[in-house]
Amino acid sequence: AKAPAPSLPSAAQSLARFVKAPDALAARLSLVGVVDAKDGAKLAKDLPPGGRLVSVEGDLWRWDGFVRRADAPQPAAARLEHKNRLAAARAELK
Repeated sequence: AKAPAPSLPSAAQSLARFVKAPDALAARLSLVGVVDAKDGAKLAKDLPPGGRLVSVEGDLWRWDGFVRRADAPQPAAARLEHKNRLAAARAELK
């Protein structure tokens, strides 16, 4: 018998409801839930393996505990900022 498909926490709206996709992609989309940012951390504890939650603001919670907050600094932006500060410091030394 086929195992039942994993499901998202009941407070999460499946991204598959909002996106039309081929069947292969729809299966993955069904494991991505849209939630209010304030509820994400609590709901993430109930995610099935492979499940993810996202907020409209851009937050991400994964089943394995990985979290990316929408307001977290982006690594590329931080590198660019450091590069610009280094260039400015070198210019001052000349």
